[in-house]
Amino acid sequence: MPEHKEIITLPIRYDVTEQHIKKLADLYSEFPTDMSAPDNYAIVKQGVASCRKLRGQVERRRKELKADALAYGKRVDAAAREIKEKLLAIETPMLEVKRAWDNRKEIERREAAQKEEKRINAISSRINYIKSLPGRNISGTVEDVKVALEELQTYPSPLEWADEFAQDAIKAIESSIIQLNDLLDLKIIQADKYRVQMQLDAEENKKSYEEAIDIMAPYCKSKKKAKELYDLIKDGKVPGIK
Repeated sequence: MPEHKEIITLPIRYDVTEQHIKKLADLYSEFPTDMSAPDNYAIVKQGVASCRKLRGQVERRRKELKADALAYGKRVDAAAREIKEKLLAIETPMLEVKRAWDNRKEIERREAAQKEEKRINAISSRINYIKSLPGRNISGTVEDVKVALEELQTYPSPLEWADEFAQDAIKAIESSIIQLNDLLDLKIIQADKYRVQMQLDAEENKKSYEEAIDIMAPYCKSKKKAKELYDLIKDGKVPGIK
């Protein structure tokens, strides 16, 4: 460090002094600008040459003065490299062990995150399936709805598989059971209406059949003959009559 300070604080001396500069400035403060005159051209040419000569001296001296500083800078760099190489020799083996451990922990962290994501997705899929059962059975039969209801009523307790989402799963099951019960009631009503309508249609068909037989009987001599003819006509077995 003292050597460094000595170099920084060394006086900077150039052969070209302020006196040289002032002398040139005074000499060429006014110079001819008409270069057509040979004497004028010679004066300006001499002035330029004088300035260039002194600038050359300054540049050579600058390099001389800086040489020691450059050499010192190279020594500083070399010493730093040597110290850092020794430190790296100590650091590198520890760094390799640390990096191996960090990589291992990162792999474990990613695997744990993937496992956690898979667990949550599995729970979410089960809850979504439970929620979807009413919609899945809208077009189903009464028996289909009963099967879905039985599935939910005997479904494993969410406390066994839903973990922190257990309350969400319980609500989903309860909600779907309510919806399926409502759907079952609707399906039963629809089935009853269908049976009633079928019964009404059957009775109406029976009434129409009996009326047709009564109309045909006088022409067929008996109801038995009328029934036989009606059946043949209905089955398309009497040519020309449909």
